[in-house]
Amino acid sequence: MVKFKNVVLIVRDVERAKEFYRYLFGLQPIADFGTNVMLTEGLCLQEQGAWERICGRSLQDGESRQILYFEDEDLALFAKKLEHYMKNPRYLHPLQEAEDGRRVLRFYDEDGHLLEVRESSSLKKSARRLVFPSSDKKG
Repeated sequence: MVKFKNVVLIVRDVERAKEFYRYLFGLQPIADFGTNVMLTEGLCLQEQGAWERICGRSLQDGESRQILYFEDEDLALFAKKLEHYMKNPRYLHPLQEAEDGRRVLRFYDEDGHLLEVRESSSLKKSARRLVFPSSDKKG
């Protein structure tokens, strides 16, 4: 089952953004990975340079700088469901392996909002896929 996790804002300077949301809204970092930060209340910040390196391209002026972030245990099944529903989805990139070893896909909804769906943080599932790469079975 797909679960909504967070809204991610792409920011030019993550330190400046952390201070902005702390000072004005009282949000505190609860997980800080340098270029990726989760604040209280579920708001996440990702530094633009990190986003551009991960996605392999630069953000263009006027392009969405926010992502609706979801997780799903069976990303291959989700990708099939997406292609069945949209017929020809507009991908930022199709299903690929992320730096953390989990699979991820990023695509635009019908109104141009960017969505990211990442494989759930299941160590067992990730380990099985790394050992048996052709396996897309649940586990």
